[in-house]
Amino acid sequence: MSRPVPQPADELHAKLDQLFSENHSKYEDSPAKLIEDVLTTIERDHKAVFAPLHLVPASHGTLVRARCMVQHRCEQEYYSYSYDAKFGDSVRKTTSLLRDYIEDAEIVNERDVVLKTRYCYVLVPVPGATQWFNDEFLESSSEPESKRICVDGTEDSKKAELIQKFIAKFADGDCEDLKPNTVVDVYGILSKHNFEADPDNQFSNSNLPSLMNLHVMRYDFITDQVSERKFIKPIDDIRTVKAVLLQKLSAFLGDTSRDFCFANYFLLHLISSTYSRSGADLPICSMPLNVTGVRDETDSKRFIEGLNLLLSKVKLLPLSADYLSNARLNPHQNHSTGELEQGELQLANGTEVVADETNIQSRCQVSGNVEQNLKALNQLLTEQKLAYDFGVYQISFDVDLPFLILSPGISNLFRTPFPIHYFRENASSQAVSDLFGGSDALAMFRIYIQQVKSKVRLVNISALTSKAIQNNFVEICQRLPAIEDKALLMQKLLIVSRLLAVSEGRDEVLLEDWTKAFDLETSRTEIIKELHKQVPLTAYANSANKENLTAK
Repeated sequence: MSRPVPQPADELHAKLDQLFSENHSKYEDSPAKLIEDVLTTIERDHKAVFAPLHLVPASHGTLVRARCMVQHRCEQEYYSYSYDAKFGDSVRKTTSLLRDYIEDAEIVNERDVVLKTRYCYVLVPVPGATQWFNDEFLESSSEPESKRICVDGTEDSKKAELIQKFIAKFADGDCEDLKPNTVVDVYGILSKHNFEADPDNQFSNSNLPSLMNLHVMRYDFITDQVSERKFIKPIDDIRTVKAVLLQKLSAFLGDTSRDFCFANYFLLHLISSTYSRSGADLPICSMPLNVTGVRDETDSKRFIEGLNLLLSKVKLLPLSADYLSNARLNPHQNHSTGELEQGELQLANGTEVVADETNIQSRCQVSGNVEQNLKALNQLLTEQKLAYDFGVYQISFDVDLPFLILSPGISNLFRTPFPIHYFRENASSQAVSDLFGGSDALAMFRIYIQQVKSKVRLVNISALTSKAIQNNFVEICQRLPAIEDKALLMQKLLIVSRLLAVSEGRDEVLLEDWTKAFDLETSRTEIIKELHKQVPLTAYANSANKENLTAK
């Protein structure tokens, strides 16, 4: 199947110039209206006109589109929006909208130039974006990534030189405060600033001359909320879909326990979403999970494959001595270029972070960035915050990044409040893609996860139910050993109760959710204690277990 060929923007620029020259008073204060009118002159199906930037080679002056994440903001720039320009013997009203500059245009009177602002952002491919999430935007076939289609439509096994990172320039004032880590679909005109034609760089304030520019004509914010996604119909029978997915997860984990205990926790983890931090041990509705029994790379690949089928964004951190020593997880300022470099953990909210410990050797030697990286991972796990390193100071920002640890036994580096187990011997022998069903079943599971996940923050507990929960918890505490962390237990039970309620499609916690949460937590704790008798499960450390790491 051939890929779309990037189309030149010459006709579009010509139409823009014609509209502006003939109706400049109409567009004098409204670049957005001019762009809107230009868009109506091209095909209604923009995906047929704008070629996917990360899929096909593209060059200066072509129409492209991309699904990207905002990495950081650049300096805003001023451009000549309206002015009289001389082209040979003729003079007409001209605009530099959707262009870095206009060659062969001589400004008649510089005092009459109307300047406007462009807001500039560095955009990168969405980190951890799964195949189906990208295909939803690309509407492409499942062609192997090792192949590409050249602009002439012939196959080439060599990897194309595709543009990954670029500067998006927005003329629309609504994008004055576009936040980092936001996912957007952008459509526009690709441009390479010509510093020979513009030696003084008077038309651009960018400090990143090596990057291509994309003059944005249209953009859409992309979230995991089903209500905001086009062409997706929400699920009505939430409970039925949950029951089917729970059975699939039970077979995936080899969970034969009563009430599918571990499968329930895995499902609740998939729909968890952090929306508040009260200063307690656990952010509200954060459910970091440690899956034990993941013995080797084969097991971890199976989990990654399953997550990639169900979730839109999955970021794998292949933890090892070398990785922890050499990687940079925090976003950090490059003072020589002034650019904010991404770091492995600068991710869009909702991205599943998977820390794979199967390659960590006991008593391994580490150096370099290991302390800073472990600190970043523990802050993410315990606080759902991420520090941005600006050299002389750091600023921590709230994030919503579900955290999953895959390890043979209880994690050597982290303590999570919710360890569960993978029973390899009992797990289904089916291929992961077959286990979760065909495309229709997968689409249903994906919508279910996104739909209930987006409603986690709406779940409430009535005063009557809250009183009943408090009274019941007092009775529970009377039966607990004195060393039990009762405050942490209360937080865990409330998180599980909220997630159980929303997993059933409800926005209110019932007493039955609390009761089931207690039963599940009791069952989970008993099984894990039996499997890992030597580990005190009440521990919930805020720092790495450094006994397993030796500094060089």
